[in-house]
Amino acid sequence: MAALVGPAHAQDAGPKTLTTPMQFAGALVGAEIMLIEYSKSPCGPLQGRRFGVNEAIAAAKPHLAPSERATLATYVRDNVDRLHREYRRLTGENLRTMQGQGMMLQDACVVLLNVYDTAYRTARDALEASRR
Repeated sequence: MAALVGPAHAQDAGPKTLTTPMQFAGALVGAEIMLIEYSKSPCGPLQGRRFGVNEAIAAAKPHLAPSERATLATYVRDNVDRLHREYRRLTGENLRTMQGQGMMLQDACVVLLNVYDTAYRTARDALEASRR
């Protein structure tokens, strides 16, 4: 399953534990971008869900200190195109890998959506819990 969650160089480095609200906010934005790119992939659009990086930032802001809010917004603004390219590449690579292992596209899409959705929910829940 490790092949579905990050670039190869990150997989070799060992797991990283996220511990701060800012890290959870970054993970939330990253997961949102994953879901956006999934929706643009051969898996097709997801129904009934509004996507947007700005929505993810807005969801994170109440859980961040004012300086963290500004840092997050600046980071995303400065890196959003690169992040989209990277997650688009990873989404395609993950789909090709699973299909190369004999999975039908529809099954690969289900697996990938479960991974991306879990990443989003985990980041959101951790962010909400971090400021309680």
